[in-house]
Amino acid sequence: MRVTTAALAFAVVGSIMLTIATSVCGASAPSKPAGGSVRFIETPTSATTGSIIITGAVGDYGTVVSVDKNGATEPNGKYLKVALKKGSFMVNGTAIVAKEKTTSFPINHSSCSSSGSISAPVTLFGGAGLYQRIRGTVRVTETFAWVLARHTSGAQEGQCDGHDITKMVVATIGSGKVRF
Repeated sequence: MRVTTAALAFAVVGSIMLTIATSVCGASAPSKPAGGSVRFIETPTSATTGSIIITGAVGDYGTVVSVDKNGATEPNGKYLKVALKKGSFMVNGTAIVAKEKTTSFPINHSSCSSSGSISAPVTLFGGAGLYQRIRGTVRVTETFAWVLARHTSGAQEGQCDGHDITKMVVATIGSGKVRF
């Protein structure tokens, strides 16, 4: 996926908010999180990577990489490696990936656009750094919106091409509880 304007704006706003928070709160050594409720927002930056911010019991930010169960980078992998500033962990996303593959959304043929959301639980494991021994379940919702191209010639000229996406935006949000 291409970097979207919304993702870029989100990253800029996130950087500004982090700078303000560091100035106001002061930088200090991270303490071991106690566990509890978390919320996150993730947006893709490429076919295999994304940007993430986690709040609540874990206040941190960083990147996600789509991987296979062995940790090798893989577009549309069923797992994610979450690399934050204070540590990292893995996410087993097999349930949400299964929904991605089996869910379809209706196309508005007059505007050649569509949107929709899917939700499923994911599990966290394999922590390092400040997130050693992390475990928990987070309910994830992925929201998609896209515009399709139109056929430019032939018998279907002017009609929606149901496979050629011109622009797509994806936002992933979630909440749940973690333990350490």
